[in-house]
Amino acid sequence: MKYLRSIKAFGLSVLFWVQPIPGKSLPDSTAQGAELPVTAQAGKVSTDEGQHEFYVGLTDIVYNLGTRTFEITLKVFTDDLELALVESGGGEKIILADYGAEAGNDSLIFAYVAEHFTIFRKGAQPLAMHPVGRETELDVTWIYLETDPTQPLKEAVVSNTMMMEIYEDQTHIVHLRQGEKTKSTLLHRGKLTGTLKS
Repeated sequence: MKYLRSIKAFGLSVLFWVQPIPGKSLPDSTAQGAELPVTAQAGKVSTDEGQHEFYVGLTDIVYNLGTRTFEITLKVFTDDLELALVESGGGEKIILADYGAEAGNDSLIFAYVAEHFTIFRKGAQPLAMHPVGRETELDVTWIYLETDPTQPLKEAVVSNTMMMEIYEDQTHIVHLRQGEKTKSTLLHRGKLTGTLKS
């Protein structure tokens, strides 16, 4: 039997299903939907009842009025991204903190992102995006992109399927900031795209 859990991650409450660890029972309050104290760290969620795998990424999209471009930051767990790159055809084990292989790793990362992340105006073609760079710091990798100049989006459609091919419970929290307005959505295998209206 699975139970619905709620945690706070990257500033949003996230609901997800948990399969109990064999031999461990969950408290009655969990079955009734009550929240448990949790801490998200490096792809795992720790509760008073033990550890459960939890896969989450953060997508931050900000409209820059000065350049008329969208600046995009994808924040993912490094080990998950390394596994996704190997699974998508990168070949041998990839270590993103190996800056001697940075150019080759970056080309793999940006090719992977181009295949799994899009943002477009509703009813139109995806916005053209260009890689800006990436940073890897221990267990987290930030990937930076920028679109061609464009007008703000009244209805932005965002898709982020990164790591969903390897983790069926992969989730992406998406924030879109245009001016003083911020809209958010949650993407997962049951909802591959989200429409954000400003």
